[in-house]
Amino acid sequence: QGTERKVQDGLRIQRKQLTIRFIRRRALALWIYLSNYQEDYIMERVEKFLKEAETYYLATVEGDQPRVRPFGTAHVFEGKLYIQTGKVKDVSKQLHQNPKAEICAFKNGEWLRVSGKLIEDDRNEARQSMLDAYPSLQKMYKADDGNTEVFYFENATAIFSSFTHEPQIIKF
Repeated sequence: QGTERKVQDGLRIQRKQLTIRFIRRRALALWIYLSNYQEDYIMERVEKFLKEAETYYLATVEGDQPRVRPFGTAHVFEGKLYIQTGKVKDVSKQLHQNPKAEICAFKNGEWLRVSGKLIEDDRNEARQSMLDAYPSLQKMYKADDGNTEVFYFENATAIFSSFTHEPQIIKF
């Protein structure tokens, strides 16, 4: 009876350990799912705001002089926020010299600022995805024209602000 009890206790411990492992795996899977969902939601929220605002302002630096200009392209491709420009433009040259940039958009009493590094994506499919999202650009740009250029935000911080609520800070 003593040996049988030890075997039963051992089996009970093994079942508990298996249950704990199962619960841990399920919790990890849920955490990964929610993390991906949250990332997608954040990106969609930022992109939606920028598209609804229609115009945002992109700030770069030329030497020690800030440069700001209106932009209108914002597109999520492969989970990253992209903008588009032409290689012949000053903004392209500025971003290649110093990739740190910030954009700011305003709509309905709320504004969004996104800061980070803008990294060039030289893949044809990234450029084509942007042009597909903005068909009107296809009159001036082609994915393989040697001029079209897309950049994505890396290590970005988005801040949603308003005079009526506390800022909401999101990193992506």
